[in-house]
Amino acid sequence: MDKLTRRDAIKLAGTGTCVAAAFLATRSLLAADAAAKDAPATSSSATPAGTVGKPGTVAPAAGPNAQAAEAMFREGFGCAQAVLSCCGKTYGLSREMGCRMGAAFSGGMSMMGLTCGAVTGAFMVIGLKHAQLEVKDTKPLGEANRLGREFIRRFTELHGAVTCKELLGHDISTPDGLKATVAEELFTKKCPILVRDASALVEAMLAEEAKVPTK
Repeated sequence: MDKLTRRDAIKLAGTGTCVAAAFLATRSLLAADAAAKDAPATSSSATPAGTVGKPGTVAPAAGPNAQAAEAMFREGFGCAQAVLSCCGKTYGLSREMGCRMGAAFSGGMSMMGLTCGAVTGAFMVIGLKHAQLEVKDTKPLGEANRLGREFIRRFTELHGAVTCKELLGHDISTPDGLKATVAEELFTKKCPILVRDASALVEAMLAEEAKVPTK
């Protein structure tokens, strides 16, 4: 369990490998759970588990960077890596550095089910634009905090929460929770949407900010 990453789960869900075998190959935790092999797949028309957003709330249109982030996540990279790498390039961040910086945030802080990596990735993008670089210059920090709070508000309106545990409806830090998440194909059905929406949202917010006249 300690060594099983979200990337492992994405690959396993995508290839249809049984959940019990996934855990057996990782740490032999669920080798005896034969029933998992026969778990029915969730239909594509079914509503994914977890929270839902405010009715009528629509995510910003996904631009090239948001689309690239979704594609990068589907390739097998982490949610934070995808958002940060693809949206951060606008501010000079290389793909390699984005992957390095976002590596430990996937699955809600290293597979603990806490704050969604797509959200933390977006926060780091905000920091790339608004960073306090001088001790006496606190204005950028204040702006980063303002944007961070606004991002949380809007993302919660879209998806109902910001933690993996709530968004997915399962605690992926536990064997049973991770097994259920893989069985319901949430890593491949719901998480890509969260990555895409987080990327589109942070880019839309920073674009809105750029249009506001400087006082």
